[in-house]
Amino acid sequence: MSKSYVRMIRLLALLLLIAPRVLPCSCGTQRPCGNVARSAVVFTGLTISGGDGWKSPSARFKVIRAFKGVHAGDLVDVDTASQTSCAATFQVGQEYLVFAHNNGGHLGTTLCGGSRQVAKAVEELRYLEAWEKGQTRTEIVGYVMPNIRGSDHDWERAYVQMVGAKVHIVAEDGKVVQTAAGKQGDFSVPVAGPGRYEVSVDLPKWVSEEATQTVVVPAAGCGEVGFQLRPDGQVLGRAVNPDGAGAKDVLLKLVSVLDFGITVETRTDQLGRFRFRGVPAGAYRLGVNADSMDDPSQKVPYASTFYPGVGDERSARVIRVGEFGKVQLESVFQLPPILKPVTIRVRVTLGNGQPIRGASVSCTPEGHSYWRKVSTDSQGFVDFAVMGQIPYIVDVDIPSNHELAKAGYKRSRWIRISPRAGINEVQVTLGNTASGKQK
Repeated sequence: MSKSYVRMIRLLALLLLIAPRVLPCSCGTQRPCGNVARSAVVFTGLTISGGDGWKSPSARFKVIRAFKGVHAGDLVDVDTASQTSCAATFQVGQEYLVFAHNNGGHLGTTLCGGSRQVAKAVEELRYLEAWEKGQTRTEIVGYVMPNIRGSDHDWERAYVQMVGAKVHIVAEDGKVVQTAAGKQGDFSVPVAGPGRYEVSVDLPKWVSEEATQTVVVPAAGCGEVGFQLRPDGQVLGRAVNPDGAGAKDVLLKLVSVLDFGITVETRTDQLGRFRFRGVPAGAYRLGVNADSMDDPSQKVPYASTFYPGVGDERSARVIRVGEFGKVQLESVFQLPPILKPVTIRVRVTLGNGQPIRGASVSCTPEGHSYWRKVSTDSQGFVDFAVMGQIPYIVDVDIPSNHELAKAGYKRSRWIRISPRAGINEVQVTLGNTASGKQK
């Protein structure tokens, strides 16, 4: 699956997630060129079965006219994303033009995929007929859309601001083509020929989540890109280590206080200074390993800490950013001591000492989300690279498909480990009263 296709699917998913309430399914501008570029198969076909939303999550077609990826007469099954508000529906016995993408080996489409009844697909069929003959223009098409949270009015106002965003296209030979986003945030520009192009977007007071995207354009076809822009709210400050020196190259996060808010990342410079860009209006907590899914690691060797330097997020200072606001933090962000890597080695056995292969083991910092599992080897061992000076919770269970699960073996009690330097050995014994201990 191409990177450009993944980007476009993410954009469509974002549209479904945050579209205004009056527009439960907003697909943006639909272009035949873009639909062809995103699709693994394109055809006209007769609906044989399925396609009726919740009742049937897929439709079967008999291909009548094949444009891409299939042959006339083929029977093709297409998932219709019936679990979303943008489900594509098809009536049995009707002929449709179908655009379907490849989703992990399965074909799928949504209402935003461009599929429609043949009788209503005059423009699309005209394009496809020209495309088959190599008579369509070589071009780049795309979208510029806001990534915000807010009311319907907020969304309408944000979309208006996308109009006129400058789009810069650089060819392999260095030649530059420029255009501007239209009233729906869309753009389309012909290019000199097939090849690889670098595309970027510039809009005052807004910042793109991806500075530049690479798109490959085929002859007589199009490459498609999409940009999400955030209001360029900013938070600036400085992070220091316990000795007062600047903490350099440390990953920091602003995490929204809302349950389903936005998280923004940045890294400190050589002096510990940092600047968050593209921060939407809202309330945030600043921290290192600040997200519930963040575990201390060698890449970010700090216990979870929040501004101005507390371990409990409930005691963190809330940072409020206005629309396009710029917040300069008055106090430095005091980071905790840097943690050193150690190893927790877990061995899982039966009561008679027999090692258990395939036991499922987790090792999670105390108070963090319980989400990662690793299986033991043939000797019952599994190693975890962890950080010292913070406690971990080790948990062992037997997967439901394991032969021991059928024999009624229970999961172990959770074991709290305070790792020391070197290798910390943990013995877990499974039985009718599973238990464990740190050696």
